[in-house]
Amino acid sequence: MTRAKWQLESADEFRNGPQAKVVDFWRFGMGDARTNNLRGHLAEYVVGLAVDAIPASRVE
Repeated sequence: MTRAKWQLESADEFRNGPQAKVVDFWRFGMGDARTNNLRGHLAEYVVGLAVDAIPASRVE
């Protein structure tokens, strides 16, 4: 699967700011999948995997 130019990869680095990669932000903001908002996202992902229907990214 090819990514759209707006999609981020874990190795991508932020520009014009502190030296950090996207994965650093993901670990900071989404490191605990037990939180209320992320549990729903995780459930959507797992169900999507089960029915082979994972989109390129989740639409809010």
